[in-house]
Amino acid sequence: MTPENPGLPIWLVPIVLAALIGGLWWYLRAASQVRHADGPGVSTSTYGPLEYAIAGFYIVWFLFVVVMEMVARDPDAGAAAGGVTRDAILLNLGITFGLLAFLLGALKANNQKLRALFGLDRVAGWRVPIVALIWILPAFPLVSLGSALVQPFINEPPAPQAALQFFYEANDPLDKWLLALMAVVAAPVFEEVVFRGFFYPVLKRFAGGLASAVFGAALFSAVHLYLPAVFAFFILGLCLTLAYERTGSLAVPIGMHMIFNATTLLIAIYAPQALPS
Repeated sequence: MTPENPGLPIWLVPIVLAALIGGLWWYLRAASQVRHADGPGVSTSTYGPLEYAIAGFYIVWFLFVVVMEMVARDPDAGAAAGGVTRDAILLNLGITFGLLAFLLGALKANNQKLRALFGLDRVAGWRVPIVALIWILPAFPLVSLGSALVQPFINEPPAPQAALQFFYEANDPLDKWLLALMAVVAAPVFEEVVFRGFFYPVLKRFAGGLASAVFGAALFSAVHLYLPAVFAFFILGLCLTLAYERTGSLAVPIGMHMIFNATTLLIAIYAPQALPS
């Protein structure tokens, strides 16, 4: 712990921890009473060897990216290490849509019915924003508590995420719009399809729902490559998985993720002091 980032006073740690545990318990208890019309649980029965091989490829890819970033990171540069540019955003958008198109194309070629596979008919389209908002609201304080809890143990110099730093400093409106497109649309759709819609049911078939949810949330947290929020992203990943499991529609966690990222971006624009360093 550095003098510049003292974190929580030690006497607040057990209070925050108790609040976090209590909040998670309440969230799980409330969610356990919600069931989608076709029965409890996200189905795993439609997946076979091809899906398992693709899941393995994507997991290895993500782990490779995380390891390479950790190896390349300058330990003295802090959380904002790794510059963000317009070219980098465009490349990221291209890779994101390319990986998403490959996954959906492979599933379609294997005779998967994507609407049924992701439960897109289980929540009416007009209800998705409402249901997503109901589910994400209690997740916000849990994510904030998770972030506060881990701060005393983070030794990185305080700095915003590289993407937010780029947003603050960008002079061209196009750069801001590209980043907003990446953060509010492309990333939520891609990450929810891959982590919740695909990884979760594939791994659930072998390891059960709890282990699959925990592993998926941990990998989801790791690929964001931002140590100060590692526990916060982990909690968010669990909340998104729980919403998918209980509603049966992938549209709900996609909507939750969009709302979360849009809210974070709006706070960064209008009240940056409210974001944790």
